[in-house]
Amino acid sequence: MGNGVLEAPVRCAVVGYGAAHVFGRAHGRWIDATPGLEWVAVCDRDPARLQAAREEFPQLETYESVTDMLAQADIDMVSIVTPHFTHAPIAIECMGAGKHVVVDKAMCLSVAEADAMIEAGRTNGVMLAVFHARRHDGNFRAIKQAV
Repeated sequence: MGNGVLEAPVRCAVVGYGAAHVFGRAHGRWIDATPGLEWVAVCDRDPARLQAAREEFPQLETYESVTDMLAQADIDMVSIVTPHFTHAPIAIECMGAGKHVVVDKAMCLSVAEADAMIEAGRTNGVMLAVFHARRHDGNFRAIKQAV
């Protein structure tokens, strides 16, 4: 690691495979397309969504429970793509298990939740990031250019 290159990929899980907009699937594909990252697990409470994940990505380990995934899966990072009101408790549980977390926007529902999430990252020595991929939208680029 002396040259700044990781020896092994960062093993990632996605929580929330998604039915409505399949953002969990998209996050997983983006993870796999990123050098140094490897998508290895998916968690969703809906058995039908896990079946869809297994059919499309048979190499993935699948879990119906975040707690079970954290106890069993060999992962380093979790991407949380679930309803906003679930972000804080899931992120805090994952960071408590020593996992880095990327949470989809919106980060959470309150400043108190945000503070608790940030503190969980600090306490456990892991990173917390909020995913927002709209920076390539035309309106964002126009505002950035104007500024």
